[in-house]
Amino acid sequence: MICVGEIVNTHGIKGEVKVSSNFQLKEDIFKNDVVIYVGETKEKLKIIRHRKHKNFDMLTFDNHSNINDVLAFKGEFVYVLKEELPQDKILHCDLIGYRVVCKGEDIGLVKDLFNNNAHDILVVKKEEKKYLIPCVNSFFEKIDIDSKTIKISQTEGYICEN
Repeated sequence: MICVGEIVNTHGIKGEVKVSSNFQLKEDIFKNDVVIYVGETKEKLKIIRHRKHKNFDMLTFDNHSNINDVLAFKGEFVYVLKEELPQDKILHCDLIGYRVVCKGEDIGLVKDLFNNNAHDILVVKKEEKKYLIPCVNSFFEKIDIDSKTIKISQTEGYICEN
């Protein structure tokens, strides 16, 4: 299972919850008839209504039409099964271990990633050097799954050496 967000609060009295999520494929998950799992017990819930409100995803679940039905979910994490995600899309977390190449030069291996509230950042290390590379699709030339290689086109100033 993959964590895709956190239920930060309830909203109204009709069982709606407010989810905070930076997950890159949330438009494929937070929609009607999709099954998600909530909390440590991984309670299986079917989404029957989704809407956007400010920076949050607002969800209503099947058979949970009252605030009392969802109060216990406040502060719980939301999960999905990895095999239920679109197979044609690569998750940023799957890029850990990939080699990064820019203009034929080996930059290093992806060791970690983090989110800076705008987008994910790849942490690439080679020997004593560490680079922070924005994980933005327009920045990537090609991601080769077979050879586990990411070709990037460096735009001046986009790669931060740390």
